[in-house]
Amino acid sequence: MRSAADFLESLGGDPGICVEILEVALQESEAQITEVASLLPGANPDAARRALHSLRGASATFGAASFVELMRQMESDCDAGDIDRVLGELDRFRQSSARYRDELRAMLDELRAMS
Repeated sequence: MRSAADFLESLGGDPGICVEILEVALQESEAQITEVASLLPGANPDAARRALHSLRGASATFGAASFVELMRQMESDCDAGDIDRVLGELDRFRQSSARYRDELRAMLDELRAMS
């Protein structure tokens, strides 16, 4: 995961803008995480893939490499129409997404302290 200082530097050094971006990212990530984590047997693989793809893009921005790789694999399973395999990864997804949220919140707290 990227450091708060690295994220701040990449966006020109304004902690206020970084805070706004992280707040939006957290809000959008929560919705996508909930959508994926609540998948049920028979779920539409295309809808799951869209949520995974969006979340993967955001998490890549913040350097969450292992989370990105998990979502890449889950997306591939969706593309193959293998929703059962996606469902088999949900526990791992829930654990990884909890870590991702915690890391984003920690970065957000650090950037808020700089504002």
